[in-house]
Amino acid sequence: MPAFRQDLESVAPYVPGRSEAEILAEYGLDHVTKLASNESPVQPFPEVVQAIAAAASNVNRYPDTTYQRLGPMLADHLGVPVDHLWFGGGGANILLCVTLSTTGPGSSVVYAHPSFLVYRLSTAVAGAESVEVPLDGEHRHDIDAMIAAVRDDTRLLYVCNPNNPTGTHVPSSEVLRLLDAVPESVLVVVDEAYHHYVEADDYWSMVSLVDERPNLAVLQTFSKIYGLAGLRIGYLISRPDLLDPLRKTQLPFTATNLAQVAAVAALRHTDRLAERIETNADGRAELVQGLKARGMATADSQTNFVFARLHDDPLAVTEGLLSRGVIIRPTGTAWQRITVGTPSEIAEFFDALDAVVSGVGSP
Repeated sequence: MPAFRQDLESVAPYVPGRSEAEILAEYGLDHVTKLASNESPVQPFPEVVQAIAAAASNVNRYPDTTYQRLGPMLADHLGVPVDHLWFGGGGANILLCVTLSTTGPGSSVVYAHPSFLVYRLSTAVAGAESVEVPLDGEHRHDIDAMIAAVRDDTRLLYVCNPNNPTGTHVPSSEVLRLLDAVPESVLVVVDEAYHHYVEADDYWSMVSLVDERPNLAVLQTFSKIYGLAGLRIGYLISRPDLLDPLRKTQLPFTATNLAQVAAVAALRHTDRLAERIETNADGRAELVQGLKARGMATADSQTNFVFARLHDDPLAVTEGLLSRGVIIRPTGTAWQRITVGTPSEIAEFFDALDAVVSGVGSP
């Protein structure tokens, strides 16, 4: 039997949302509504699909690791120099590399809980210690508690804003207060995977501040509003003196050529994002209103999902919904996460929810 790292015994692997194929087979269904993984409910722009198809014959070649087409386009879109960008195979790939490059045994990582599970996983893989700071009573980052949690051995701090899985945000002024308070030796990564969906007036992206702050990096992705989750391409924005050492733990060719082609095509049509943002806001409001009308508590969402307490027995509700072909995301708490789907998917969710709740009792 080969020998493995003993500390890996305590590492719980990331468990993704259950797939449509899995639920179709398990329950003998002919239709599934997937509202578990915060994917875009609509496909990429048609021009993106066409660009992917046109580039498919070139997959015998390795990807461009210099991002000659994508880098300048995204830099222009964000208003940053091209050397401020680092690409990877989705945000999770970058987060793992960031953690490996900054931490290790004898160091610690601070982040909120519950928050994106990859923070915990990447910290464990790096052999560092997780310092999980509970969210406040409104399911938001407790900035004072996070500042207090920073130790002498802390090398990395994650702020998921808006937060996954709760959908809540903290005002950007609070993020600035945290940056002012923590030592510059602590790298602060602000995860803005859902920033496109935010409507709150007190929120703005931290991208414009990366040159002013020597310990700030901002993570964004093409997975959400652009609908490229299946191609896995994300990026980190920061100063070159930070990016150069961070990327040393990244293996080559993580962002595929099809992912790069798709991202380039998507950036040509950013004028269409406003429509997607409005459609998401409408669907989010419909979800929240429907849940509240049923007496179910919800957190304030600024994302493409809603965090809700559907019942005192969340497992029974989750399983009941699965048996009716509706997939939502359990969170290991009394609350569950529901992705904003199309109008018909939201209607299917509520029909199934009503049937399940009536069978297990009132929430």
